[in-house]
Amino acid sequence: MEFTNFTTSENQQEQENAENNISNQADFLLSNSIEYINSHDGWIGGEGGIEYRLYKLSEIANTVEYRMIYNNYPVFSSHGLASISVTYQNQEEYMYNRPIMELTTSYDRASTNLLTGTQLKKYLEQSDTIALKDILDIQLGYRIQQDGQIFDLIPTWYIETYSGWQYVSSNVTSNNQGGNPNAMGGQIKTLFILCFLVLDVFLLHHFINNSPDEYKLTDDMPREENVKNNVNGLDNIPIETPSEQAMLYAQRKELTESDLEKIVSLPNQNSLIIDDHLILSGLKTPVAMNVEERPEALSELIWSLDSYDYFGEDEQSNTHIFFQRIDQPVYFNLSGVLLIHENEKNESHTLCANRIRKGGGVSHSRRD
Repeated sequence: MEFTNFTTSENQQEQENAENNISNQADFLLSNSIEYINSHDGWIGGEGGIEYRLYKLSEIANTVEYRMIYNNYPVFSSHGLASISVTYQNQEEYMYNRPIMELTTSYDRASTNLLTGTQLKKYLEQSDTIALKDILDIQLGYRIQQDGQIFDLIPTWYIETYSGWQYVSSNVTSNNQGGNPNAMGGQIKTLFILCFLVLDVFLLHHFINNSPDEYKLTDDMPREENVKNNVNGLDNIPIETPSEQAMLYAQRKELTESDLEKIVSLPNQNSLIIDDHLILSGLKTPVAMNVEERPEALSELIWSLDSYDYFGEDEQSNTHIFFQRIDQPVYFNLSGVLLIHENEKNESHTLCANRIRKGGGVSHSRRD
């Protein structure tokens, strides 16, 4: 939850004068933030050793941050679920961030195998994405993983660099730096960019694949004729009356620890997981096969391939496109797409996948 108070003064001179009236800005930030959070019942602890401790205090940014602690270990989250922060402007609360979930009931989950300190050191020495000179801190803590209303606290090594905190997967070994789902080489970084561009390229290709002469200004015409002239595929519409179908409510699928174990165990590839949902993989040895005619041949290389339907190939980028199926295919949803990129020899060598799952909501009938 985030609250911003827009009524505070934005006059820089007023703010500086107010700050000069405080002899010790750090004391002000600390005491007032604690009082403010207390007044809003912000210390959501729950059972089993959850508490908050001072993590960062900046007199320059006028911000105080408290981090969630579980059994004396810090808890990390990329979605703001593990910290409370208060920012001041003109000595008034300007911005307040805090999680709104409460961890109340614990359950026994499977143990997590972590790298030893020696293995972690060897892994970092061999890593091509984390330079030792850029490391500011290394901490053993917990990573929050959300699955609906269930929040798992997973023991994890965290590395702080100048770009922030990143975690080292429990599946990586000191001799398998490519298996780290949050650290990969330049090829995967290129694929990460490709995943966000390829669908735009695909749509642009369909827009410009006709000659410019076909986009001339025309005189006014009946609406039916105008639609027929500008929409391809109308001749293929079935004549049967469309059936009643329920609206589909879906949300992005967060990958679980079990999912991650299956993904990093896939053969002949190095995998990178972005924000617990985006899967990027580079095949160590490119695979030559006809993806369009026999996509199932890639099933042993792609996690949950049977949940996608083949759509077609974007010839300009040499990329095969699959869309996820939930009862029926869900087209052009970037959160439910699988992309298989081929090299100049038409060999599959990089993969990009995202998944959605059915979410909550009220279903209303519609016609397809």
